[in-house]
Amino acid sequence: MALSHSRLWLSELRRPARLLTVGQDVDLAEAVRVADATTRIRGRPNLVLHARLPARIRASYDLPGDDRAALGGLDGPVLVSRTVADDGTGQDTDAVWLVRWPEPADVAALAALWSGRGDLTCCVAASCLGDPDWSAAWLPVLGNAGPLIWLIDVPVESLTANFRPGQTMHGVYLDLDLATSGACAVAFKVPGHAGAWLAVADDVGVQLITQQVADLPGADLQMTGADWTQATPALRLVLLDLLRTESHLDLRAWSDQRAWSGPGR
Repeated sequence: MALSHSRLWLSELRRPARLLTVGQDVDLAEAVRVADATTRIRGRPNLVLHARLPARIRASYDLPGDDRAALGGLDGPVLVSRTVADDGTGQDTDAVWLVRWPEPADVAALAALWSGRGDLTCCVAASCLGDPDWSAAWLPVLGNAGPLIWLIDVPVESLTANFRPGQTMHGVYLDLDLATSGACAVAFKVPGHAGAWLAVADDVGVQLITQQVADLPGADLQMTGADWTQATPALRLVLLDLLRTESHLDLRAWSDQRAWSGPGR
């Protein structure tokens, strides 16, 4: 009950945002140029592709009416990359520019053009996995583009099949200097499953999520003894991008999908 109603705010209000679609509002080369210039971490470009439900994006950002309407007309998960830049109003304020990649082929073209520039990581919200047609079309190309991180944004009990009961799961609390945001994080991985699962909440929320994973039927969760060397870099890059561009994080994606409550908190 506590997790279903909790929400970790990373900004005082929903972040202002704009939606641009590759091939309609911006071409591939310009999208890559802007991402290269605005997503750098210690001088190295860090581009993260995020898959989210349309209503989730609409509920998370302060978007113009036409952008909200455009999202409302989309069927199935949406893939965006996010940069922070001037909002174009002339008031010296920034907005999150949500660059939508409408087709799997666009991701393959992006990966080819981005190669050698910096890091490319794919963060797929667990709520998107409920769409098998989308998963079949998109997950292969995302897996080829870069490391996969699965963001837990739905109740833990709904993930039982993904966590493969009966197998040993490994977990780790991530100490990535997130204290300034009030955020904490925990990651899980399952043998034979590509990528790592990530949950972000406050300290109490992370402890509750970890306990819920441990309590899944047939679960054998081990929080020590695993080698996280290969997974940690991608987890860190996704976390930094989440903290920079998300308005809030929670496990309420399906609630947002069923009934978007409109602007305001």
